[in-house]
Amino acid sequence: AIMCSGGEVNFNAIGVFFSLTTVVTRALKNTMQSRLMTTSFTSIELLYVLAPANLFFFLTGSFLFEGVFEPVRQLISTPHALVAVLISALIACTYNLLVDYIFD
Repeated sequence: AIMCSGGEVNFNAIGVFFSLTTVVTRALKNTMQSRLMTTSFTSIELLYVLAPANLFFFLTGSFLFEGVFEPVRQLISTPHALVAVLISALIACTYNLLVDYIFD
């Protein structure tokens, strides 16, 4: 797909760079997960092992593209957004615990 888009009018080298970076980091994540799955982890243990790596990657991207303090300031200044983020985190946590309870 990248070779075909080289002569396009809307070709953007930065976009290609980010696309390739996404593919490489996803491949690294999948490789790490497959190696971790060779041992007998439960789904909750796997989340426990992968959470610090995911936090590092997401915070790095957030700091690079949004700044360090701006997202926090905007989140605190908008109470509805803060409540939405907290509810989303609660739903994700509940989902993972229910999946662990049902399937293990």
